[in-house]
Amino acid sequence: MQGLHLTADLYQCRCEAAWLTDAQKLGDWCVQAVQAVGLQNVNQLFHTFPGSGGHPGGITATVLLAESHVCLHTWPEQRAVTVDVYVCNFSGDHTAKARGLMFALVNRFQPEWTEQRSLAQAMIMAAGRGERMRPLTDECPKPLLRVRGKPLMQYHTEALARAGCREVVVNTAWLGHQIESHFEALADTQQPRIHYSHEGRDFGGALETAGGVARALPLLDEVFWLVGGDVFVPEFEFPRAALERFAAGGKLAHIFLVPNPPQHPNGDFALGSGGVVLREGSPRYTYSTIGLYRKGFFSSLPAGNPQGLKAPMLPLMLAAIDNAQLTAEIYTGTWADVGTPQRLAQLNAP
Repeated sequence: MQGLHLTADLYQCRCEAAWLTDAQKLGDWCVQAVQAVGLQNVNQLFHTFPGSGGHPGGITATVLLAESHVCLHTWPEQRAVTVDVYVCNFSGDHTAKARGLMFALVNRFQPEWTEQRSLAQAMIMAAGRGERMRPLTDECPKPLLRVRGKPLMQYHTEALARAGCREVVVNTAWLGHQIESHFEALADTQQPRIHYSHEGRDFGGALETAGGVARALPLLDEVFWLVGGDVFVPEFEFPRAALERFAAGGKLAHIFLVPNPPQHPNGDFALGSGGVVLREGSPRYTYSTIGLYRKGFFSSLPAGNPQGLKAPMLPLMLAAIDNAQLTAEIYTGTWADVGTPQRLAQLNAP
């Protein structure tokens, strides 16, 4: 699952009309384009839909690749095309091939303008005010507070890059421009590409966890990591195997729990058989703010959250628990909720 997912909407395409209506013509060219960039096709399906209202029908063209795909759909009446390219990158890094294929597909249709996106497989929550960390957070956003010489959030971005995540979403509100500036300065290092969801700019403040994720859903892939930008977890590597197991299963979310810290002795949840999360039970554990989620977990909220609804995470988690849709595992590596200046000082003590 760790790979690259590219999508594009093409408008006012200036190509020959046949490229929008002739399934065989377009399909044959797609197979050639796939082979030209060095990807391997394993099957294909091309279909022309019947026309209506005096307009010819569009085409759906799909080329199946090894653990990857290329999909297109045309709207001749609008001279528009949607394109979807996904490469898995499991057996090697096919990023350049995927981007080369997308470039060829866009050029084939000659659109007047395009909207292209890379769907991210991780989101870091970084919009909070950090009230308990004041006065430190009066001039520095909490995710940029340094632990052992490095900003908290940078531990996550570096680990995600090592895990193969090349696209990451970060939501911002309080002092978000500092987060952007910090990571722009690191753009030439081994960092993922960051897409920002500007809650402060768009709505005047943070939308809470679930509201923030809902706002960012159009930027996220179907399955994605979610992690709080203010936890110190330097050994967590966002394992590919965990993402692949979750993607192959049917649950809406899988979270990582940790032993209860002194400031939270009663924990959050218990674990039942098969790793199913329970509201009650013993022993209890604390939610680490790290988890794997499907977009469907947030289906009770409007995708894109256009009105800027503030929505906490706990009601969605409890609903998933009640429907046996939330699983978990215990993480025993280093973890700390950097919630007060005193805890930060303890982590930085020699």
